Amino acid sequence: MPHTEVERKYREKLNAELERLRRAVPMLPQSDATDTGAVKPSKSMVLAVAIDYIKELERQRDAAVEEVERLGGKMRFGRAGVRKREDGDA
Repeated sequence: MPHTEVERKYREKLNAELERLRRAVPMLPQSDATDTGAVKPSKSMVLAVAIDYIKELERQRDAAVEEVERLGGKMRFGRAGVRKREDGDA
């Protein structure tokens, strides 16, 4: 396979994953390819906003865990970093 074709496939895969990330982050424009007037965010903007969004979700998770613990619930990390109640309730 020629190098140019390998590079093209690499770029296509990378762009597809960036598009998937853009669609997963609600703070980014959610326009379809049919929206001609919508401005598509740059790749660096997609990454920066996604990082901010993840940090915000982590902050909200930590606040929720603190609230549960403040109310007397004990939490522990379960599979995939999800916190579960120690008494067996999920």
